[in-house]
Amino acid sequence: MKPKKLSHGLFLTLEGPEGSGKSTQIPHIVKWLKSHGYHVRSLREPGGTELGEKVREVLLTSKHDITTHAELFLFLAARAQLVEEVILPVLKRGEVVVCDRYLDSTVVYQGIAGGLGHDFVERLSAWGAHGLRPDISFFLDLPHDQGLKRTGRRDRMELKSLHFHKRVREGYQRLAKRHAKRVVVIDARENIRTVWANIERELERFFK
Repeated sequence: MKPKKLSHGLFLTLEGPEGSGKSTQIPHIVKWLKSHGYHVRSLREPGGTELGEKVREVLLTSKHDITTHAELFLFLAARAQLVEEVILPVLKRGEVVVCDRYLDSTVVYQGIAGGLGHDFVERLSAWGAHGLRPDISFFLDLPHDQGLKRTGRRDRMELKSLHFHKRVREGYQRLAKRHAKRVVVIDARENIRTVWANIERELERFFK
């Protein structure tokens, strides 16, 4: 099959609270896109560049207290590097980017749950990402306690308070309503196969 090229590429993101199954579903999405003839680049945030991976290590494993403001700027720095170094060049080639977390995560985790303010963090995040927003985002919705049981609460972000994680889910739900044309809500309480079937149906609808 001759690879398909899109005029401006396509940017797809997966969002959700801890344990929602994003990393499980991304390989299915990538496989589906490739089977339909698209070049695909799969990324994660923070990460995807040398700088981003170092920032990821700090954010997820540091034993030192990191303030919410510091978290915000670390995420923004990693994203700015990823957008300029990887995402924009891939999109300019007419290819598809699939990213595990992006701007919405920062708005929810630091802006809403972290208390820095939804609108402020959204504006700052958009500026740091050169205004680049996803074409479609899948929000894997899952109760915070169920998600944390799945993860085992191993890294620094997962170890935040239960109230924080409750606010994360509420923040995503609010964001999904605010950006209903872009954000597709997927019930992540279902089994892996059912979740994928629901995502696949939305992909087929979107690509039509």
